[in-house]
Amino acid sequence: MKIRTRLRRVRPLTATVALVAALIVVPVAGTTGRYADAAGDSGTAPDLTGVTVAGDALGQVVFTISVNQVPAQGDVGVMLVLDTDLDPRTGEPTHGGADFVFVEDMVARKWSFGRWTGAAWDWDTPYATAEVWSSPTAVTISVNRSELGNSSAFNFYAISWLDELVDSAPDRGLWNYSFAADGPEIRRVLTATTPRSGPAAGKRFTFTPIGVELPPSAEPLLLVPRPESYSCRAKLAGRALRGSRAGRCSWTIPKSARKHKLAVVVTVAYGGATKTFTFAYRVK
Repeated sequence: MKIRTRLRRVRPLTATVALVAALIVVPVAGTTGRYADAAGDSGTAPDLTGVTVAGDALGQVVFTISVNQVPAQGDVGVMLVLDTDLDPRTGEPTHGGADFVFVEDMVARKWSFGRWTGAAWDWDTPYATAEVWSSPTAVTISVNRSELGNSSAFNFYAISWLDELVDSAPDRGLWNYSFAADGPEIRRVLTATTPRSGPAAGKRFTFTPIGVELPPSAEPLLLVPRPESYSCRAKLAGRALRGSRAGRCSWTIPKSARKHKLAVVVTVAYGGATKTFTFAYRVK
């Protein structure tokens, strides 16, 4: 995503970024989301390769932004953009509906925390829980959700830059994180079956998850992420069927099963989150 406004120039960065080597960071136990970005696509700008997001029961959330090839000089920075109400219409319109943002100067090791007021960025928003650490390979941001509108889920992306060269993670759209989901909130799973008309007596039936649906604006239109893994269980008229092939999601339907009910339970994994869905069929 092209940066239309260099947010870090709105106000001098005043908070000092702590060196990771000089600080003992207490791990956050609880939910963890994992988000990968392609390496080697940044030119000479810092190369973002992924983000992990870990939250705990007290609402503390830690972002770890993995980064390579950080230049020692120049206008070098990393920005974390947060749409905390999952509504791109209510936040800063040129940054995916951003409600909050962290901006860091990688050379000066200074950072700022901003909140969108509806008309401008407020760089004097008080905070008590926000901290930033950096190293040659990562930027870590810790903040409590009480200072992010008390959101239980949000969309986000990261940007790095060297002068006018930028790298965005993800390359298109935004990522999603939910405390309750242990990562992205998987709202629905898209499927394909063979045969397309559903299970038929005496024939093999194969069930394939082909995509996961996330909250609006978390993925661009026409780009549906595929599950990273999946597994199936099936019952025919209440009795378990033994599956085979990928995820054990393929079954031979007995010839005597016509008009019986087939229940397929599928568990999909994406970005560190898992979710289970049930599908019901009537055997033809």
